[in-house]
Amino acid sequence: MRIGPLISLISSTFGVPEATVIVVARALREAGWLTSGARGVNAPHMTARDASRLSLALLTGESPGHVVEEFEFIRSLQTEGSYPVDGLISKKDLPDCHVLEDLLTALFELHSDYNRIKEYGEEMAFGLIGPFFRFSVDASRRTAAVNLPSFSTEYIDIAGEAELDELYSTRLMTSEGLHRIAELESRSIASDSGLLVASGRGMRVVRTITQDEIRAITLGLFDLTPE
Repeated sequence: MRIGPLISLISSTFGVPEATVIVVARALREAGWLTSGARGVNAPHMTARDASRLSLALLTGESPGHVVEEFEFIRSLQTEGSYPVDGLISKKDLPDCHVLEDLLTALFELHSDYNRIKEYGEEMAFGLIGPFFRFSVDASRRTAAVNLPSFSTEYIDIAGEAELDELYSTRLMTSEGLHRIAELESRSIASDSGLLVASGRGMRVVRTITQDEIRAITLGLFDLTPE
């Protein structure tokens, strides 16, 4: 599937105006985040990572002028949770140092393998095929979360928190250091901060996509026939 049909598919699946998806996709492509190349019949085919990046950009809810910057922040969120070795998404899919974009890409790739989904689903209670999960981005806290069968975790600004710890341990604090601390403390909310929102982010807004939406996009992306 090429970029045009993918834009239409994501628009109809998520219920986002196609004009909005076009503008966001253009911004990502110009920033080097989407597969690009020739136009027309020679245009490159989109990948699961392209679908993941475009979905993440839309989940931020940012305007086209700020969407790339916000996408770059959200995509780099990480988790301290340890994935199981035998779960729907497991350690073999995601290394410990993976980022949020890697997780969403893995979920898209998972849905191109019906046998794997069926195998996992048959292990669930009541003979359900499944799998059932939610993937959410909290635009106000600038965090994300995934709820998978038997496993849930939050994605936060781990790199920023590590930098904060290093700055706080500095014996001689400079004005530049104080400015950086203020910047880091205001850009996102740590996982232990309850329902607070990041500075200047407004009312709390959480956007979620489900397994059905990811499956619908994957079927179209890889031209698969529903089982």
